[in-house]
Amino acid sequence: MKNNKKVPSTKFSRVFQTLTAEERFAFGRYVRQQSLEANSYCTQLLEALTDSKTEKWTRSELFAHAFPQRTYQEVFLRKQFSALFGHLRAFLIQLEWQDDPVGQELAFLRQLKKRECKHQFDLVARRLSQQLAEQDLQDSQQHYYKYQLASAQDRLFLQQQVRRYDPALQTASDELDAFYFSKKLELSCEMHNRSRIVEGAYESRFL
Repeated sequence: MKNNKKVPSTKFSRVFQTLTAEERFAFGRYVRQQSLEANSYCTQLLEALTDSKTEKWTRSELFAHAFPQRTYQEVFLRKQFSALFGHLRAFLIQLEWQDDPVGQELAFLRQLKKRECKHQFDLVARRLSQQLAEQDLQDSQQHYYKYQLASAQDRLFLQQQVRRYDPALQTASDELDAFYFSKKLELSCEMHNRSRIVEGAYESRFL
């Protein structure tokens, strides 16, 4: 049974519309790479959605353009939209990671710890520690990175079950304190600034 309703604004389309032309191209490439076949259902649906005439199509027309070999099925179409949104979610997370190289290194360290690759862990941790120490701006984010690094080092130390002093635990505690207080000061300053231009009293507790 065909559906002659206009293609609605789905959660996928609402997010997809925010992508730049360059990001759309990269997303299309990403979806094709994730597909087991060159003409996967997700790739076919995405190609149909990027057609300039999509806004004038009914759901049945969209289905016919995306899946010409199949008979219209609403459940099938919804399933492909859901799968495509899953790809978009993963793609946007990947974009976010690209802008956070330190976060990537910390994620790599967590995997090395999990796999008990101590030698490689120590090499990456040493390089990352030096990189963080050389940063000109020691803001709250830098303290948080240092806390995460020291925390990962401490957890790896615990895995070894060695009874000796290790400075990572102390460093993790100190950097967590520095992160908390520096972030608290940042938020308190922002509260003060906003209180001057908008109605409403912010309370900076524990300051």
